[in-house]
Amino acid sequence: MFCVTGTLRRAWPGKWQLFDAEGVRVIGEWHARRDGEPSNREIAETLNEAAGATEAAGFNRSSSDTSRDTDVIT
Repeated sequence: MFCVTGTLRRAWPGKWQLFDAEGVRVIGEWHARRDGEPSNREIAETLNEAAGATEAAGFNRSSSDTSRDTDVIT
């Protein structure tokens, strides 16, 4: 298994932007929403997709897709 990193930022009132590990290329964007930033699952899937992984490694796919606090990382 490998580790994929990135940087998540938001310049209010703009979108959330996820940058690659070098902080150069935007690999994901999300509109601001009431419940805050993108979930851990959304971030992991975007990072892994940019790195060429087929799934967001570490996530239990049978868990309910709820909030940042309840996403399950195994």
